[in-house]
Amino acid sequence: MGNQGHSSASTFMIREWIDSGAIGEVRRVDCWNNTSYSNRGWPKSSPPVPETLDWDLWVGNAAFRPYNPGCIKRFYGWPDFGTGTIGAWGTHTLDASFWGLQLGAPTSVEAKATSDHPAGAFPYGVMIEFNYPARGDMPPVTVAMYMGKMSADMARPKHLEAARKLAPKGGQVIIGSKASILAGRWCESARIIPETKMQEIGKPPKKYDRPIGGHFGSWINACKDGGKPATSNFDYAGPFTEMCLLGVIASLCPGKKLLWDSAKMKITNDEEANKLVRRQYRKGWKI
Repeated sequence: MGNQGHSSASTFMIREWIDSGAIGEVRRVDCWNNTSYSNRGWPKSSPPVPETLDWDLWVGNAAFRPYNPGCIKRFYGWPDFGTGTIGAWGTHTLDASFWGLQLGAPTSVEAKATSDHPAGAFPYGVMIEFNYPARGDMPPVTVAMYMGKMSADMARPKHLEAARKLAPKGGQVIIGSKASILAGRWCESARIIPETKMQEIGKPPKKYDRPIGGHFGSWINACKDGGKPATSNFDYAGPFTEMCLLGVIASLCPGKKLLWDSAKMKITNDEEANKLVRRQYRKGWKI
């Protein structure tokens, strides 16, 4: 999986700070991103399909629709083809939290969303909360994503100094009982806040080996005989993607608390939402 931030020293430090107990118990994570990967409705014009493009193949198993060149660049803004802002950024911004807090599958997810988007597109703004039970000696935790038009709705982090500003494009804060960790959208530039705590605690004890050659080196080494698994291997990336895709479903069903049974891959309390877990294939494309 291409969440390249997982191979960064910053992501490893976040995990090591959490493991060491430097910030105390974590019961909430907030992340924000002002990007809105939505669209303003399917283009009405339908120019001729280029000879170099098999449009039927491009549409794939989704419901067929007329060709428009604009949809190819912005495929991620339509639920039939992409996963919106959550899919684009969730696996980057939430990476260190998912790993460091050993999250796995949430038990429930709930979203609030703006309502000014056209039918068949993702909301322009969304706030999603994932709820997790206790994990070993870690307490229950809520992970929240504030995206697009709702990115500014996030409360100011309690450990953030009055003079410090949050990055407008996006970032994350892992809120502990003693201090918090502030990092960027790719989990980069992680620091403990307030700064007085950063100076007191410093870098965490090194517990995990960093990949040689970064993200690309990790992948190349994993391909070789006897190489270590990649830092973002399938056994990690699969459950992480599951979390983010649940957020996508919640964004399309705002105002509902959806209960998730990971073992059965099923939303147990809302049949309409559960229909979104598996795609409806158009004729000729069913596997």
